[in-house]
Amino acid sequence: MTEIANVKINLNKLEKVLRDSIARGLASSVVKAEVEKATVVEIEKAVEANQNLFRPDVGPGGGDELVGQLGIGQDGRPLKERYAGSDAAWRLLNPIRGNAARGGVSTLSSRFDQKRVGKFGVLNYTINLDSFFTNFRSVYLGSSSQKISWMQNLIDGIPIAQLVEFPPGVTGHAFVNSGPDFNPDSSRTGLGHMVALERLKIPSQQFTFAGRGRASTFGKLLSDIERRLSSSRYRKDIEKRIAASINRGAR
Repeated sequence: MTEIANVKINLNKLEKVLRDSIARGLASSVVKAEVEKATVVEIEKAVEANQNLFRPDVGPGGGDELVGQLGIGQDGRPLKERYAGSDAAWRLLNPIRGNAARGGVSTLSSRFDQKRVGKFGVLNYTINLDSFFTNFRSVYLGSSSQKISWMQNLIDGIPIAQLVEFPPGVTGHAFVNSGPDFNPDSSRTGLGHMVALERLKIPSQQFTFAGRGRASTFGKLLSDIERRLSSSRYRKDIEKRIAASINRGAR
C-alpha cells in the first residue's frame, strides 16, 4: 500500500469569487488554471521555507557529521547535489517538479463542480512517500550495489543493526572522522566512516540516529501549506489573477 502525506483545502472563502467569475463569462477551465497557478506559488514558498527539515547538512542535528553518518557520498566526497542546490531531493516536494518525477513524488489536483454549493472547489496536495524515498536523489549505492535511502533514514531514523553487516560477535559500530581509525580512502563521503567496535583503537561513541520524525518534517510542511492556502494574501492573489483574466477577455 502506497504511503502518502496530503492536505486538502476547500475553497469555501473563494466560492463567490469563483462562481461570479464564471457568471461574468470566464471559462471554468481558466478559473481552475488560475487557482492552480496561485496555489503552486504558495506551495513552492512553503517548501522553500521548510527545506532545512529535509536537508542533512543543516536543520536539526545537521552538518557534515550527519552527512557522513548517513553515507551520502561517492568516491570520497559528499554528494552535495543530492541535498543542496537546484537538483536537491527536497525540491521534489514542489508539485510541478515532483509530478514530473518518476512515480509522481508530489502532485497538486483540483476539482471544481458548479453544482455543489459549499464545495465548489477543492484542492489536494499529495506527497507519495514511497516515490520520494526511492527517487535517485534520495538514495545512494551501498555495498553490493544496494540502494539505501538516506532521506528515509534522515526522517525515520535507522537502527544500528541495519547500517552494516557485522562480523560474528560484533553488536555495534561507531562513526569516526579522525584519529588512527579513520581511513579517508575507504570513506564514501570523505567525512568519516563506520568502524566495528571490536576494531576500534581508541574509544568512540556508538552511532545512533533517531530521525527527525514525520510529524516534524512532513507534518510541519503540510501545516504551513494549509496556513498559506487559508490566508487573505492567497485569496487576494487569486482574485487579482481572475480579474486580470476577465480584463484580457479570456475564455
